[in-house]
Amino acid sequence: MSMEDDLGWEYFGPDPEASPRMMEHMDWHNDPANQNKQGNYGERFLLFHKQFVDKFDVFRQTKA
Repeated sequence: MSMEDDLGWEYFGPDPEASPRMMEHMDWHNDPANQNKQGNYGERFLLFHKQFVDKFDVFRQTKA
């Protein structure tokens, strides 16, 4: 397993499916407006996931 994989597991903690970080991600996808892909869905999708990745990058930089 690569160091990046190890950091991914560490970021989500011992129970990734129940971690607050994963819940934030799933809550976004489970929001009715996002499930129905209403409005400016594509823009919201990209913005949320960019912010999500940015949070991981901040975490990753603390481990360097």
